[in-house]
Amino acid sequence: MKTIILNIDDDPIALFLVNNALRNAGFNGEVVEFADGKDLNQFISKVRDDGNKYLMLLDINMEEVGGWEVCDRIAETPHKSIFDVIIITSSIDRSDRIKAEKYGFIKGFITKPISAADVKAFL
Repeated sequence: MKTIILNIDDDPIALFLVNNALRNAGFNGEVVEFADGKDLNQFISKVRDDGNKYLMLLDINMEEVGGWEVCDRIAETPHKSIFDVIIITSSIDRSDRIKAEKYGFIKGFITKPISAADVKAFL
């Protein structure tokens, strides 16, 4: 089994910073980037339980399809156990943490700006 990182953010600078944090944390595996939740939802619908684990570093505040809508999509899939989600956000709103409790696959939060130490804690 290998872990594939899914890096999702509609800000290209944030995508770059997360990729940089992953490298600095020592991760040298596969990273797939998504610039919006719409493309990610299409990816989720095509993924099958092939023995791989998918770790999403997911921005919740995106323009078209936000992170919460992505979480709803994961919750609807029969193979949701292959996904672990780390919410990446600039928000420190307690309501986001309360909302996350309803999803068993959300493993934690990282507050922007992201660092290698933040990422390493979840690898």
